[in-house]
Amino acid sequence: MGDEQLQKIIMFERGLGLESTGVVVSLHEDYSSYVEFIDKLKEYPFLEMSKPGSFLINLDDEVRYRPLTLSALANHVLQMKEKKE
Repeated sequence: MGDEQLQKIIMFERGLGLESTGVVVSLHEDYSSYVEFIDKLKEYPFLEMSKPGSFLINLDDEVRYRPLTLSALANHVLQMKEKKE
């Protein structure tokens, strides 16, 4: 996968849920960019992309509830760390 495709990934982790064992979170300019990205992921047999699931968000939508921000993630990590100490 080229650097351009890798830059679209903001999270790539193993886990469990929704009949899957991993998750990829990525950002794309438009739907065609997203489709190209999914096609590239399918080229890697170890990813088992036989049934990719998608949830698309329009970042230009005027109604926003709680968008993902790096500061929100950082605050969450700090709070979890403080609870452990």
